[in-house]
Amino acid sequence: MIKDLDKIHHQRNGFVRVGLLIEYLDQLAELKKLEMGTYEAGDGALVRYVVVAKGWNHAGSYIQLLYIPRPYGKRYRFLLGKVEDPIDYYEQFDCYLTDAIPMTETLIEYIVNQSEQL
Repeated sequence: MIKDLDKIHHQRNGFVRVGLLIEYLDQLAELKKLEMGTYEAGDGALVRYVVVAKGWNHAGSYIQLLYIPRPYGKRYRFLLGKVEDPIDYYEQFDCYLTDAIPMTETLIEYIVNQSEQL
């Protein structure tokens, strides 16, 4: 289980620090348990993404938080949106390690459940 997981668990309906999410993804990568995919960007380039979490939002839509593992300087890019929508419609967050990402309780529970299985 990742260090500081309790901090993630207690941030329900709030924000989770990017540093904790990157640590979580690093552990999943070591165990080869990353769920990955690609999408075509507006310029035609194929962009790889990693699924961080899936869950329900307060409007009853099934959503997912994606991480784009590409260099953006010292920033980390995350996308948040409805699973059934094209990724071009997702909200984009370019963050530093000390920043935080808005997450619903079900997204946080997804991470907690995945981490407990590690």
